[in-house]
Amino acid sequence: MLPEGKQLIDMAAAVMAEDDPALSFTYSGFCLTSFPHKKLGDTEWWERHGHNVTLTIDPGSLPNADGVTRVHGVPYGSRARMIMLYLQTRAVQTNNPEVELGASMRDWLGRMGISVGGKTLKEVRDQADRIAACNLTFM
Repeated sequence: MLPEGKQLIDMAAAVMAEDDPALSFTYSGFCLTSFPHKKLGDTEWWERHGHNVTLTIDPGSLPNADGVTRVHGVPYGSRARMIMLYLQTRAVQTNNPEVELGASMRDWLGRMGISVGGKTLKEVRDQADRIAACNLTFM
């Protein structure tokens, strides 16, 4: 197993072990479908069929710090899945759909148990932007 794979497993275990393990949560639709494993083109949409559920993800756009709107593609890969696992778990643990991420990206990564270094910050920021911009539809 690659070191990054072990790190992601350790992060998932840490999130699931936090507080009451019975509160670790992911929507069943995400269990039956998923984000794509690899990057798609920035304007491509994603559709995945599971048992009695279909996930459609449309890419979206967000303004950057300069106020220029930029299209972000569909979220993909292990970082996007880890972010969604964290957000869903915290929403259930706090019984609130609004999740406090922290005062900074570094603070948020610390809460997720991710060490900041190398390309980690850039990858997580990219996937967070993709998640924030996209439209997820479960049918």
